[in-house]
Amino acid sequence: GEAATLYMEVDEYSVLSDDSKHDIDKKTQTLLTNAYNRAASHLKAHEAELHNLANALIEYETLSAEEIALAIKGESAEIGVRRKAEESRLKEPPTPRELPKDETRATEKGRRGAARERPKKKQEETASSDLSPDDE
Repeated sequence: GEAATLYMEVDEYSVLSDDSKHDIDKKTQTLLTNAYNRAASHLKAHEAELHNLANALIEYETLSAEEIALAIKGESAEIGVRRKAEESRLKEPPTPRELPKDETRATEKGRRGAARERPKKKQEETASSDLSPDDE
């Protein structure tokens, strides 16, 4: 079936009879009162968790989803421990990555090859300077 309209334009509301307006207002008030009572009941039933969360927000200002779960359980101290651990982890310099033996050999060969090429270039420069026109 069709969904009922959940709103009325002002023009539509103004053409209703006083009895219809009263019925709409009464049903709206009932819906709002029931929603308020359910919310208040839920908050009262979980008052301790609400206070735990509020205190954690006062202390830390922002919380991740995981930290919210910890705060609700009353484990706010764990949030501080985790944040300090993360902070110290970020401050530590990264440990050098160990190269597999294949890469280590290739790197060493590359260095040796580069070292050998440099003297050759110097030798070529010396040889070309020996052939300069001034010597002729």
